Amino acid sequence: MHKIDEITFKKFKVILLEGVTGSGKTRVYFHKVREVINKGYQCLILVPEIILTTQWVEDIKNDFDINPTVYHSSIKKKIREEIWGKVNLNQEKLIIGTRSALFLPFNKLGLIVIDEEHDSSYKQEEQLIINARDFSIVRAKNANCMVILSSATPSLESSHNSKLKKYEYFKLYRRVNNVQLPIFKIIDMKKENCIISDELSNSIQKNIDSNHQTLIFINKRGYSPFIICKNCGYSRVCRKL
Repeated sequence: MHKIDEITFKKFKVILLEGVTGSGKTRVYFHKVREVINKGYQCLILVPEIILTTQWVEDIKNDFDINPTVYHSSIKKKIREEIWGKVNLNQEKLIIGTRSALFLPFNKLGLIVIDEEHDSSYKQEEQLIINARDFSIVRAKNANCMVILSSATPSLESSHNSKLKKYEYFKLYRRVNNVQLPIFKIIDMKKENCIISDELSNSIQKNIDSNHQTLIFINKRGYSPFIICKNCGYSRVCRKL
């Protein structure tokens, strides 16, 4: 049992739940989701990307006796209209969706969960400009219910609000079964003369020699139209630009 279980969902409150990856954040608020549904209320779980809804459905089916309803912009209009009507009649208890699910006409909303609350995908910058995380708090206030913001790396806004005591704050410090986090090392690229550091290059080569695989993540998509020499500052610009 977690301290969040002791807090009533029938009163407006914002909870920031922080925890390292694999610490069991999902299990913590699943207890609250079950309580809300068992008492006849509705629950909305927001995820940042459509592709994440599939995994959520599987997880919930393993924990609950009900099939959650998925709602997002890629669902056919006719099905969305059916879901809209059922939600309004309180016939759908558990909704998993992206930011568009916030506009559903909940009849008896008891809990909103924002998974990965820091994710930029919750921000809509075309047509109606909103931040789904902030809008969820407004909806929870109007419904006089609880909203849980969950993240391993909370946004600056949420962290600041928790320090101001506007949000209740809980943190999970350890992974489930005390599984250790992977070892990581930060390389100062200002001291390197290449895009790939010597240490990374050596580590990749060791993996190749050991017949192991290497996965490299980059922090942005796109391309660089020019190359700058770190030694002299010379910039070689693409002539096609």
